[in-house]
Amino acid sequence: MKRTRSPDNRPLLGQIIKIEEVPPLISIPNEVNSPRILQREPTQVSGFGNGIAGHSQPALNPSVNQLLFTNRRVNSPTRVQQAPLLNSIPNAINPPLMTQREPAQVSELCVGIVRQSQPAPNPIVDQLVSTNVRLSSLPISPTKNIINQPRLTDQMLPAAIEAISNDDLETAMQIVGVKSIEELVYLTEGRGNTLLAYAAQLGRAKPIKILLSKVLDPQQLIQKKNNNGYTALIIAASLGYAKAITAMLKGVDNPQQLAEQIDTKGATALHYAAVYGHAGAIMAMLKGVGNPQQLAEQIDTKRATALLHAVKNGHEAATTAILSNVPNPQQLAEQQTTFGSLALSAAASRGHVGVITSIFSRVSNPQQLAEQQSINGSTALMYAVNSSASTLIITKIFESVVDTEKLIFQVHNEGLNSFTHALKKGNMEAALLLFDLAKNKTALLLRKNSPNQPAAIQIMTPDILEIFLNKYNENKE
Repeated sequence: MKRTRSPDNRPLLGQIIKIEEVPPLISIPNEVNSPRILQREPTQVSGFGNGIAGHSQPALNPSVNQLLFTNRRVNSPTRVQQAPLLNSIPNAINPPLMTQREPAQVSELCVGIVRQSQPAPNPIVDQLVSTNVRLSSLPISPTKNIINQPRLTDQMLPAAIEAISNDDLETAMQIVGVKSIEELVYLTEGRGNTLLAYAAQLGRAKPIKILLSKVLDPQQLIQKKNNNGYTALIIAASLGYAKAITAMLKGVDNPQQLAEQIDTKGATALHYAAVYGHAGAIMAMLKGVGNPQQLAEQIDTKRATALLHAVKNGHEAATTAILSNVPNPQQLAEQQTTFGSLALSAAASRGHVGVITSIFSRVSNPQQLAEQQSINGSTALMYAVNSSASTLIITKIFESVVDTEKLIFQVHNEGLNSFTHALKKGNMEAALLLFDLAKNKTALLLRKNSPNQPAAIQIMTPDILEIFLNKYNENKE
């Protein structure tokens, strides 16, 4: 018999070999037919941005981006062996396309904080749709636990809350399509809010009490965060619902732990109540825990207490509520931030006269508080010089302390007292008021506060000097 192949299994010279046709594969990504990754534009969502107030910020789309194969040479074979047809089974050859449905605009459950509309993400697992053009027969069978999992909708929420308020949990379960109370309480809508969070946003204490009394672990339920990182307690505090707060704190075994829970910015529910000036919510928080001093002294990522937030925003009633419901208001008022800022200094620099009055009326030693210095050595009196209401603030501080002379001559790190500080800042009204209130006017004009700093009289322009010399001579007579 004639041999037709060589020992190494190659065809002999002149041998005719039949090559079978290979059907082409369509849209298979490789070096010739490479995919293009399209990244969809980020949507704008409004939420809890800088400071603590809500600002718009970009949010990334789902982690799996859309894959579209763009090579148009679909008639060219890319492999030499035949591949079987696939029926919508996503894999490396037939990759799935993640299609994200458009987010709906909602305004009710989106406490972000506060009442602002924002796009809400769709269910956690999105629908898988294969892009391979050869799909012909079997559709994808969605996983029951993922695609068909019940979810709360905006239409269900009011009816479900009313049923719960009537202690009719069976009806509530029918409305949302679940079979157990645990499923009912942990079910969320698209923004991650539970029925408890929805009740908190409405300030409805009764359904909150009923839900907490029926669930196995009420502490865990309240501590559950929505997609923005807010708990039901934070939502209620930010909107000022004191009764809802009390219902939640009384419904758990460890209210202190619940009240001290923080969001992504290190803020507690007390911080939020203080920012928005909700005095009733503040009192409910502090009276509902075992250690209100510890809660009030808790700081956020900027090392600010709830008191400092209330003071900065000019909330007199909130300031009073905090200082009146802790055992040691003096210690809380003297607590400093990373930069040495004090609540009193913050109020002085912003011209919040009523807040200053509230602080001084609640502390045991106003003189000691007024002498406290920031990291650069400035006192509240020096911060008052920078305020547009400087004379009102200076007068209020002097009404609250016993040794005004000591405050006037106290110097900061650069060796300036409050009088010379006012002169350098060009605040003549403050400088004149401090000069009138000072007992030792000679020292105020002529004394050097530090070797590196000139006396006040040496930094005055001739016209300013004449004014103060005339006032000095008037006082001598």
